[in-house]
Amino acid sequence: MMAGAPGRKQARCGINEWFALGEYRQAEQLLDDACAAGFRDIRLAVTLAQWNSPKARAWYGWLIARAAERFEVVIALHRLLPHHSHQLPPAWVHEALAYQRFFGEACNELGDSIQWLECADLLGVPSWPDASPQSAGLLSKLLCESSAPSLCLGGLVLDARWLAIAYRQGLFDSVQALAFRRFSQADKDGELAKVDEVLPAPQRLERWLTPDPIPPRRDSGIGLLVGEWGGLLNGAVERVYLNLTAVPAEGERQPGRGLRTADGKPALLGRLLQLQGGGYARVQEVATWGQGSGKKGGRDRELVIGGAGFIGCNVAARLAAQGHQILVLDDLSRPGTECNLEWLHQRFPNQIEVLLADVRDRDAVQYAVQRACRIFHFAAQVAVTTSLKQPFFDHDVNTVGTLNVLEAARRRRYPPGLVFTSTNKVYGDLDDLELQLTASGYAPVDDVIRSRGIDESRPLKFCSPYGCSKGAADQYVLDYARTLGLPATVLRMSCIYGPRQFGNEDQGWVAHFIRQVVSETPITFYGDGLQVRDVLYVDDLVKALLTAANHLPAIAGEAFNMGGGPQNVLSLQGLVDQLAVLHHRVPVVYRKDWRPSDQRYYVSDTSKFQRVTGWRPAIGSKEGVRQLYEWMQQELTASRPAAHSEKEQVVL
Repeated sequence: MMAGAPGRKQARCGINEWFALGEYRQAEQLLDDACAAGFRDIRLAVTLAQWNSPKARAWYGWLIARAAERFEVVIALHRLLPHHSHQLPPAWVHEALAYQRFFGEACNELGDSIQWLECADLLGVPSWPDASPQSAGLLSKLLCESSAPSLCLGGLVLDARWLAIAYRQGLFDSVQALAFRRFSQADKDGELAKVDEVLPAPQRLERWLTPDPIPPRRDSGIGLLVGEWGGLLNGAVERVYLNLTAVPAEGERQPGRGLRTADGKPALLGRLLQLQGGGYARVQEVATWGQGSGKKGGRDRELVIGGAGFIGCNVAARLAAQGHQILVLDDLSRPGTECNLEWLHQRFPNQIEVLLADVRDRDAVQYAVQRACRIFHFAAQVAVTTSLKQPFFDHDVNTVGTLNVLEAARRRRYPPGLVFTSTNKVYGDLDDLELQLTASGYAPVDDVIRSRGIDESRPLKFCSPYGCSKGAADQYVLDYARTLGLPATVLRMSCIYGPRQFGNEDQGWVAHFIRQVVSETPITFYGDGLQVRDVLYVDDLVKALLTAANHLPAIAGEAFNMGGGPQNVLSLQGLVDQLAVLHHRVPVVYRKDWRPSDQRYYVSDTSKFQRVTGWRPAIGSKEGVRQLYEWMQQELTASRPAAHSEKEQVVL
């Protein structure tokens, strides 16, 4: 049972999970993570089809024994998979006798290993007001003959009138607990409080909340925070079971929900529970961020999509400092974003409103855009390595997510201005660019390019799934501006660095190198370390983004390269040399082979943007690196999110 807020009644909080037969590794990982996060109760779903498998007895014997070592175990017996239980089953599954035999066998074979057995299906008992006496009689007989230590009747709906009928038909006579579903909507109308009015005083049964049978299709832990965790302290129930792994209709586990992501890294909920100074109270705090803050109503919000990220939170902070009301849309999927959002809340408690949502959620995006006077769209999947492993995910976030924003803006009678951040990766690996090796790194042979950088006339060339998804989004924004009249512009980013950047994978090589040096961790060069990039301090980028927004619609339909330009150029080795001076110690550097499609040289020609807007970068690379180094030292001392290992590849 996890610790809660003092002075308020708190439900026992457990996890709800379904495993396919033989998922030994997944089960061990989840049990370890759940125990480390402070959970002590687990509800395991078992289906009739699974139980009839030849491998079922050995599997469930092992699973329940492992779970019982650290948790109080509830076995929930379903006819179908929990996420299919809303569907009408085939006739052979629907027969009460088949389920009755299943229930009896499970009682006899599992009863000594578990504390609770839950009848999770109502065997065809319809919802109020047409409850079937025949079906109810079969179910009542089944429960009465059970030999389980403690028995729970599950799959119930929160309707006091239905419960009254079920009580009169004897469905509650042999049970010690009632489990209600439709968890995300639980008790909106105070229905749980009416349960005591239905049942006589001597028949006080435990009341549990269990998850919806149809879990959210896309949920990076957001539903756990806003919908599920938000109701734990209302005192209306004794137990709450949370989904840590969403299972879509196809039966494939949904990545990004629960304690870990699909690639094994801590997800949002896992980070909050296990973070130093975190735990249940930390989850509750973040949950409140998504329940609304700031001034309500109107269409005067500066909408920052991805506003808890590195660039987004800096833009939001600048806008709030100017007196604007801010609406942040973010799913907090990236490590460190919860810290950035906390930082914004502390600085501007009355100006920051948060919508914890995924850019792939069309309804959420529509809601946010309807309230916006301007839009800054930064949300993206930015890891090239992730795009190679999960191209559909990469495409959905970068391309479809951007389309969601564009379509929502298009539906407005007067569409708000939109500034979109693209990437220099739309130009590909620049393999046709003739280079020479100089003392400071690679440089173009062409004098004009060497003095100015790469301009917007460069042909587009997409060389990775990430380049394809961001390039497609880039072109969609420009096309919506040119053909549909949307006041939108695109800035193609080079290397951006500065405060609120935690040095995580693919979040920028400058911050990553600085973090490695400050934490006394070796740096890895992919290639010879003489690759050259222009770097731009985040304060200068924020100024450029706001300048671009202020110049709409005059610059609508235009793309601009954005970076520090030839005056702010660094090679990998050059940055390491600079850090050796700041840190008073030469960093340890490992070297690995070149990665596919890596650019040996990229420097932005920003003259087009400068000519149109008058913008100029003000902070040089040497001063900017020093400022980020000092900020990173303070952050690591404060024990902020841990850096990823050197096995992960960092974007340049």
